[in-house]
Amino acid sequence: MALKINRTVTRITRIVGWGLVILILAAFTKVYIWERGYYKRESATPRADAIAVITKLPELKNIDVSQISDEEYKNHQSEAKNPRYLKIERLNINATISKGSVSNDGQLLYPSNIHQLAWYSGSSAPGYNGVVLISGISKYASVNGILDNLDSLEEGDKITIETGDGNNYTYVVKTVSICANKEAETVLPKAEQRIEGTETLSLIAVNDGTNSFVIVKATLEAQGK
Repeated sequence: MALKINRTVTRITRIVGWGLVILILAAFTKVYIWERGYYKRESATPRADAIAVITKLPELKNIDVSQISDEEYKNHQSEAKNPRYLKIERLNINATISKGSVSNDGQLLYPSNIHQLAWYSGSSAPGYNGVVLISGISKYASVNGILDNLDSLEEGDKITIETGDGNNYTYVVKTVSICANKEAETVLPKAEQRIEGTETLSLIAVNDGTNSFVIVKATLEAQGK
């Protein structure tokens, strides 16, 4: 009788043991599948360069002031998730956007042409709940740039960014700030901050003719083709 009980206990112990092994393997498998899916999703996300805190205005030099032809505008390309065009209907602005980076000393980037815009690749791409930081020129060598009237925007105005894959992101203006150049070290880092945790577009206009620059901050309202 005791032998029979011992055998029964042994069987139960083995069953429980195998059950635990199966549960552990299932848990490891679930974790592996989750991690694989996570890294696959992450690899599809545009990776920003190392974030640099922007504290200085650029010294504008060697800027091309020639107009962008319709053909150049149409043929302008960018990577799928990166900004390609920026449109502000109220100011009749239709501008191409090129990828750029910030210098090691924290100097704001600027486009090579007065009629184009530059996207800081260390900031977010549209649609990723970060800060999309784009800069342009309002005046250079007495020539008006693409962002000449940026300070005339008002709260509620719309700004649209089209990415390389054809998606459109519409942002609503929240603040328009005219800042003194001497405030750059304090003000520019704030351009890299979201408004109330919402995806934010920071559009900065610089020039070589006055002692001020303009920052417009807008939050994402809608996205789609």
